[in-house]
Amino acid sequence: MELGKNIIKIRKENNLTQDDLADKYYVTRQTISNWENGKSYPDLETLLKISDDFNISLDILLKEDRKMIEKIDTSVKATKKYKNILIYVIVGVCLSMFFGYKAFMLNKYSYDKVEMDTNAIFDKIVYVNKEEYDGKRMNIEDMSIANYFEDYTNANPTSLIKVKKNKNQEVESFYSASSMSQYINVLDIESISLGMNDKDYELINTSDSMKKFLDKNEIKNDIDLLMYIKNNYYFKNNIFTLISNMKRNYILNAFADVTIIDFNSIALIKGDITGYIIDINNSSPYSMKEIHILNKNKQYIITLNGEEITNDEFVNKLLSTVEFN
Repeated sequence: MELGKNIIKIRKENNLTQDDLADKYYVTRQTISNWENGKSYPDLETLLKISDDFNISLDILLKEDRKMIEKIDTSVKATKKYKNILIYVIVGVCLSMFFGYKAFMLNKYSYDKVEMDTNAIFDKIVYVNKEEYDGKRMNIEDMSIANYFEDYTNANPTSLIKVKKNKNQEVESFYSASSMSQYINVLDIESISLGMNDKDYELINTSDSMKKFLDKNEIKNDIDLLMYIKNNYYFKNNIFTLISNMKRNYILNAFADVTIIDFNSIALIKGDITGYIIDINNSSPYSMKEIHILNKNKQYIITLNGEEITNDEFVNKLLSTVEFN
């Protein structure tokens, strides 16, 4: 009842009628009468307004009115409970959306594991010692090697493609040479397509993520990259994997699938030059090898096709003549 008496006191001290007070707080005159007689109580928001409007603290306004204090306490607890429930709902919805999105991305960037013998990567080492060579040479930009292909037909002089045919005009052996940056297109992966189906053919722009990954793992060239794949394949994604890492793992798995799986073996070149030799598994009746010579920021690629020029003796002989201008 104390609250009702205080409302009457406030109203009279400020020369207000019940109608005036009703208009001020958007209620009826009967509601004001019920407050003053203790038949009902203002809600918490209205109480705070009365306290502010007439500069009277809630302590004084509610003094000894136990029923109103209990009602406010119940109201506050109910409000807190509602807020807690609302927070749980919002958090639940956010988590559901987050994991739903992650599940979608996980499916999008999952790459099926391919059975391959990664132990065939650098399963042997080829030691190369440079030897004196005074014969004719061919230039591959700023690198030169012995011209053991003088009797070949120059199929494309610009990119050094030469072909040797037998009497029946069938290709007996094939030679080509070119140069490129040291990386096997990994940093340019966003501009090409990978894989065998629609999902795999999707273009993936993750060059920044890939650069950070290469720096973190000290991958400076092809050899480092191939060794990393040898030691770590398969690159598995899960629901907690960062999206950028999902894309990177997809690229590495796809790269292994569309390249390494076609290699019979990869031999490491050591000694006076650095590089590697790929024994390529192809459908041709002739053997094929790709020699990658690394020097400074470039790699020089020599492709050899045919038994005559892919045997170990010839390859070692050719590599011993390498010179850089």
